[in-house]
Parts: sequence; structure tokens; C-alpha cells
Amino acid sequence: KKPFRKVLTFALAAVMAASVAGSIAQPAQAASRSKTARARTAWNFLRSQGFSKKATAGILGNMDQESGISATSRSGSCYGLIQWTGSRKSALKRYARKQGTGTGNLKTQLKFMVYKDCSGLKRRMARNDSSVAQATRYFEVTYERAGIPAMSRRISKANYWYKKFA
Repeated sequence: KKPFRKVLTFALAAVMAASVAGSIAQPAQAASRSKTARARTAWNFLRSQGFSKKATAGILGNMDQESGISATSRSGSCYGLIQWTGSRKSALKRYARKQGTGTGNLKTQLKFMVYKDCSGLKRRMARNDSSVAQATRYFEVTYERAGIPAMSRRISKANYWYKKFA
């Protein structure tokens, strides 16, 4: 009886470990699919607003670096796709209220960025999108203004989204 119990206990422990590992892997896979879906939504919206493919990829690379392209991402007092803070974050909240949506709504944040927070962004990006890297740098320097830019990561992420969607 005792050897059978040991085998049964071992088998049960192995099944439980595999089950736990599977449940850990599944959310990571779902999160990855969800990030791609959010990126596709942002890509389609920005393209529909007239942004070039390179400019759109540069913006997505910045969003990916800042928030993982998550409209609900928080880091300290920073919030959303672009990690808005201070007066820009307050303006986003006001804009969302006027739109009748939540602050964490992806499309609300995209519209806020394009229509309210940075007038002329599309026109300026069009003059600075000869490459994905140039568009990424331009968006970071003129709009994002990150404390620690980690530019090579932003450019790498932008190139990834360009290859995925362009």
C-alpha cells in the first residue's frame, strides 16, 4: 500500500504542477494576444487619421515602451498609453468626462493625443518620418519627453510593430 501511495502522491503532485504551469502560461499568452489587439486598434486609428506607417510605428514603439500599449497602465503618478502626468493627465481626465468614456479607454486616449493634447502632431510627424527610427525619436523628443528615453528599446519596439502591421 505504501509504495502505491507514494506513486499516487507523486503523480498527483506532477498533475497539479502541470496544471499550475498551464494556468500561468495561459494568461501570459492571452496578455500577448491582447497587446497585439490593442496595438492593431491603435495602428488602425492612427492610420485612419492620416499618419504614415513609419510615424504610426514610431508612436507605437513609444507607447509600448511606456505602457505596453495599455490604456490602464500605471507607474507612480503616471497613467495610460503615454504615461501622462500632471496637467496633461488632468486634461485627459477632463476630455474623457466630456466624451462620456472612462479615462482608461484606449480610443479615448488615442483621440485625446491626436485631437487635444498635441495639435499639429500629424503634420509634424509627416516631416520627420523618413525612417521608423527617426519617427520614433521625433515622437519621444517632441511629445513623449520621457525621463529616461531608452531610445534603442523604443526603436526596436517600433520596428517590431512596423514589420507586424505595415
